[in-house]
Amino acid sequence: MKRTVDDTGVSNTHSKPVFLTSSARTISPSTPPREIEHQKKRQQLLHSQIRPSNSDSNKSLSNSDRRDQRDRDREPRWREKLRERERDWERERERSSRRNRECEREEEAKAREQSRLDKLAEREREKELDAIKEQYLGSKKPKKRLHK
Repeated sequence: MKRTVDDTGVSNTHSKPVFLTSSARTISPSTPPREIEHQKKRQQLLHSQIRPSNSDSNKSLSNSDRRDQRDRDREPRWREKLRERERDWERERERSSRRNRECEREEEAKAREQSRLDKLAEREREKELDAIKEQYLGSKKPKKRLHK
């Protein structure tokens, strides 16, 4: 069942949070309006001093030149990211192949150990059978030797 605002007792006066810019955060509610205006003018001066140097260089470049320059700026980063990804993939492949080889070695060692234990058990069974046969049938009779 869905609850309405009336059911929960919470009003919807605070619908969304308000995010302030850094300049708005520096201005406190107790700051007088004159000081606020002074701070805004100072920020505009700083921005206008920074912008002309960028805008002069950008004005000399056409749109296609700007795109080319952006592409050139992006290309090394893109290539570097691609190389890094390839290195990571290669490392992961090496790790997985090492893990596979180690697993195969362990399995081979287990198989060898198991076959060794099986052979030992078979020999023991044969010895027991020989002992039982000797007990019931008697000892082996030596072969007659002929002297020349």
